Amino acid sequence: MFARNRWTVWAAGLALLVPLAVAGCDREHPTGKEHPAEHPSGAAKRIALEDVAAAIEAYVKPQSGAIKIEDPASGKRLELALVKVHRDRLATLGNDVYFACADFKAPDGTLYDIDMFMKGAAPNALTFSEMAIHKVAGKERYTWYEEGGVWKKKTLEPAAPPAEKPKPAAEHPKGAEHPK
Repeated sequence: MFARNRWTVWAAGLALLVPLAVAGCDREHPTGKEHPAEHPSGAAKRIALEDVAAAIEAYVKPQSGAIKIEDPASGKRLELALVKVHRDRLATLGNDVYFACADFKAPDGTLYDIDMFMKGAAPNALTFSEMAIHKVAGKERYTWYEEGGVWKKKTLEPAAPPAEKPKPAAEHPKGAEHPK
């Protein structure tokens, strides 16, 4: 009889705890209204790297597959042919601005890494915003760093000119060092 009462008490306690546990689960993972962005409805498609890459290619194609850009370092006007758009990383600058690196080649064979910036709130609304020469023949002009999921540009300090080597002193200088 004692065992039967013990099981009855245990079952009654379990019956009281199960509804509390289920109610707690509802609070732990709310539905819809409290965190609408956690489970997007699919109404607005996010912009992916492929969308940015396709927009860059669509921008360059009507221009005979080339871009015209002035090199601020040399002052020369360049016409560069598209080699490829890098599809390995999407970079967002916030405010619906995105960029991807693209390789371009000059008629003399010099490779240019150009950052192509596109702006738009939806994949089919991306438009050209600007471009910047990131590297010339592999030499970086500026770099990028990520802060809070947003990429920011950092200008590199110009390389210091090499220090002049001291001129070797005469082995046996004339003067007071060796008095006569």
